[in-house]
Amino acid sequence: AGILGVVENMRRGTNDSVAGLAVAFGVPFLGSVPFDPTLEEAVGDVDRLRTTATYQAVARIGAAALR
Repeated sequence: AGILGVVENMRRGTNDSVAGLAVAFGVPFLGSVPFDPTLEEAVGDVDRLRTTATYQAVARIGAAALR
């Protein structure tokens, strides 16, 4: 199995260096998961977890990767 693509984890700011590296190496850039200070407090509470930026980003990236 090959590499599906690159996911940037804990992104802060607007720097696109990870996306640029993926392109430079010919690997699809799937997206970024932002740094989310509310994530730790949401762990263990599924409803609260679903409202975090982390969950939303992972759901979006996962859906796009499955297309």
